[in-house]
Amino acid sequence: MRTVITVSLNGTAYQLETAAHEQLDEYLGVAERRLAANPDRAEILSDLEQAIADKCNRHLGAHKNVVTTDEMAGILTEMGRWRVAPTVRKPPRTAPTPEDQPQPTGWMQQTQPVASVHGPSIASTKARSSPAS
Repeated sequence: MRTVITVSLNGTAYQLETAAHEQLDEYLGVAERRLAANPDRAEILSDLEQAIADKCNRHLGAHKNVVTTDEMAGILTEMGRWRVAPTVRKPPRTAPTPEDQPQPTGWMQQTQPVASVHGPSIASTKARSSPAS
């Protein structure tokens, strides 16, 4: 005899073996933590629950009303695993680094500064031509 737990997935009741419930609880917990900062978190979690419920329905029928641990493992493998994002965050940079600046490409890479072709500036000409006292 195995213990079963009744859960609600997106508003529909399902009976799961205890270990299957633990697997599902862990899966949804990781998803919830991963989506903590996402503004669409509630909708995404609801969609996940509905997808899991649809997959549970494939294993249930007129003479079978409990999702087993092995079946839940298969369902969650099919759903794909969530990885928890690292909690260590880099401090924000105060000034852009050279890597942040766009790098020239094509013809811009070969451009060199050009010397003035108009001779000395007006200011330097006036300084040289002022009469000595």
